Amino acid sequence: MTYARPPRPIRTPRALLRRHGVLIYALYYLSEFVSWASIGHWLRWLPRGVPALAIAFDRKEDKVAASWQDAVSVFMLAWTPFIVSTVDDPRWCISSLSPILAGYVIYDALIYHVRVLWFDDLTPGSSAARSRVWSHRRIVFIAVANFVQSIFLLAVLQRASVAFAHTPYPQLLARSFTTATLLSAPDSLTAVDTFQIGISVFYLVIVIATTASVAYRRQEVDQ
Repeated sequence: MTYARPPRPIRTPRALLRRHGVLIYALYYLSEFVSWASIGHWLRWLPRGVPALAIAFDRKEDKVAASWQDAVSVFMLAWTPFIVSTVDDPRWCISSLSPILAGYVIYDALIYHVRVLWFDDLTPGSSAARSRVWSHRRIVFIAVANFVQSIFLLAVLQRASVAFAHTPYPQLLARSFTTATLLSAPDSLTAVDTFQIGISVFYLVIVIATTASVAYRRQEVDQ
């Protein structure tokens, strides 16, 4: 089985514009801009920019080691139980922070997947090796983990609305689960419900597309 050769790396921003057009050019730089506010983005960058952490940087492949990237993903996932534990904290200054943190962690996960799947390989001046990913399977499993994480965190965001301010968190979690898995739709859709359906479709597309890509690349047994 033969595969098409990967496209040549993009050398300059002008080459990016010429090859992919105005829309992709604008979206690339928009994703670059919003990723600057991502803690996960900067944590993944550290081995590349900090000599003391160079052991986690593969110079031959021009990429941060997969183990370091996994550690960052686990770190961001580990925020979930802390955020959930603050929902019913009697101290207003603590409980009011939970929806802010929940929204930020959801954003951090989304921008990671947007960058790694659609835009990182367009970075002007990057090498052909850098544009590759260590493992498509890792992307699938991280996407599944972030999807499950979003169910817990979007229940926290729902709690921040006036309509659900006094609704027990377990009840909101059940609502979040059924909405995220598209098992049923709430009687009245809130902005958070609509956002959650969008996130569910986003992660579903990632899992299906990436799984199909992995399956397609496996060689078939000659009969």
